[in-house]
Amino acid sequence: MKPVLDVGPIELSSYALMLALGGSVGFWLTYREIQRRRLDPGAMLTLAVIAFAAGVAGARGLSLLFNLPLYVDEPWWSLLAVWDRGGMVMYGGLLLAAAAGLVYIRLRGLRAWDAADTLAVAWLPFLFFLRIGCFLNGCCYGRPTTSAFGLVAGGAPSNVNFGIRSHPAQLYDAAGVLAIFALLWWMRTRRRFEGQLALTFLILYPAFRFFHETLRGDPRIFLSFGGPFVLSLTQLASVLLGAFAGAAAVLLYPGGTFGAARRRSLSASTPATPSGSE
Repeated sequence: MKPVLDVGPIELSSYALMLALGGSVGFWLTYREIQRRRLDPGAMLTLAVIAFAAGVAGARGLSLLFNLPLYVDEPWWSLLAVWDRGGMVMYGGLLLAAAAGLVYIRLRGLRAWDAADTLAVAWLPFLFFLRIGCFLNGCCYGRPTTSAFGLVAGGAPSNVNFGIRSHPAQLYDAAGVLAIFALLWWMRTRRRFEGQLALTFLILYPAFRFFHETLRGDPRIFLSFGGPFVLSLTQLASVLLGAFAGAAAVLLYPGGTFGAARRRSLSASTPATPSGSE
């Protein structure tokens, strides 16, 4: 683990650096998709900025809500330090980004699921870089293991399973995100309906996270549903999000309840318009 990177006389937070790098890649890929699909650059780039800002705020805000006692005696500016012990909660960022994005989409008259497809492809690498940042920072670590995949983490004993061979859960998550990104990148020129890429992500990633949670070793919130049915808060969110995405995919698929009404030729290019209708 390397929470702080030394660049000459300058010390940089590795997590903050990965967040900045992931954001840069996300905006670059957004612009590439805008050019490829001939979308309105002003509307889509503004949407990306809003979603990014809301996503970081939501992820940090939910983390602060869960870890508020840690900050009672801390200065106010520590609330903004996303790389510290509180970190960020990904699902909080996803929900606030979706809410803020939908408000902007309604105001500009954009097609919601079409815009979601563009952002899903462009911003998956952002999650990849965040998980690399988690690994360097020593947060979101895995439970102890004797398997060949186990790593002995360095860093502060209060942050990681110090000196104990443990699952590199952050790297597992990064690998899962990278695999889903590769699939969506291949699908982006072959989609059959608007929303297919976003819904594929919202089905596959929560399913992956549900099982990935069983390898986590850091403190988390668990909910009991009676007997042996105990889920972490992340697992519960994964189930709900996956169920929503599955139902939406059935409805939007061509031939489904709403699919026939929304069917259009996805191979035809739509020129950019000043109104931002794309």
